[in-house]
Parts: sequence; C-alpha cells; structure tokens
Amino acid sequence: MPDNAANPRVKPWPRPRGIQRYSRLPLPPYRFIPKLAPHPIREPEGHSHARADEPDPGEAGFRHGVDLYNRGCWWEAHEAWEAVWLAAEKASARKAALQGLIQVANAHLKLEQANARAVSRLRGKYGGLFDVAPGLAPGALGFDLDGWRRAVDGYFDQMLALDPPRHDRERYPFIVLSSVE
Repeated sequence: MPDNAANPRVKPWPRPRGIQRYSRLPLPPYRFIPKLAPHPIREPEGHSHARADEPDPGEAGFRHGVDLYNRGCWWEAHEAWEAVWLAAEKASARKAALQGLIQVANAHLKLEQANARAVSRLRGKYGGLFDVAPGLAPGALGFDLDGWRRAVDGYFDQMLALDPPRHDRERYPFIVLSSVE
C-alpha cells in the first residue's frame, strides 16, 4: 500500500474558495480510495481503526458529511451521512434524500476510480431516491437539493465524457449550506 502522506491522490482536497466549514469535527488525514489507501476501519493503519466514537446521527453529523463531501472524502461522507440516515424517520422524504446523498458520494468515489459503469448505475439509484423525496420541504437539508442535483448530474455528464473519466475540482458541485449556526 502506498505511503498515504506521499500520495497526492488520497489527500483531502483543499477547502473550496468561498465555502466555509460547517462542523468542528476533524477531517481525516487521507481520503479512502480503495487500492490506494488503507481501509479506514478494517485495517490497523486506517484513520478510523479502533475509534471509540460513533458518527453523530444528528445535525452535526450531517454537517460533517457536507465538509467531508466538499473535500472529496466520499467514503467518509458516506459514513457520516449513513449515521444520520439510520436515525431518520422510516419511509420519510428526508430519509430518501439522505440515502440519495450517500449514493452521490458513492458515485464520486467510483468516478475517482474511473469506473463509468458504476457511476451510471449509482446515478440511477440516487435519481430514484431524489425522485421520491419531493415531500421534503425546500431547504430542509440546508441547501437547494434540486439545484444541486441538477449540478451533480451535469457534472457527471461532463466527467463521464472524458477519456478516462475523472474529477475536475474546478467544476465539482460543492454543497453550500444556507443555514449556518
């Protein structure tokens, strides 16, 4: 396994210009990308191996997931949002939207691996989840979910057209929360 500190592909992206941090929870020292970095939990050298704390299932956990997503830490964002999703009311629009966010994070991780087929499959999954989330009040997650979803879809269209498919931080659809405490 390559040395994480020496591998620029696994370093968290720098904080996007004009986008603030939304939580005080720490960012990981590296982004988990399979075959490039140790699994954060299963491998002893993983950044979250044997951690005593569990991800926060509340608003702080959601905001931490946004920070992780905005830094390209998709596996970690998935983990943070999954805790919030598990605590959400069963069969609610919020639960569907959170699961959609998790699938978007998964699709970004697959794009990082240049796996266009998996990205396309996950787009269908998150699209279906967001389609059942219209009962969610506008801004209920703290941002314009519909506008962001359109930006994500457009981004994936552009990135999947590249050979090989890859990320472009200049065009990446960050999440900007409107209600910040």
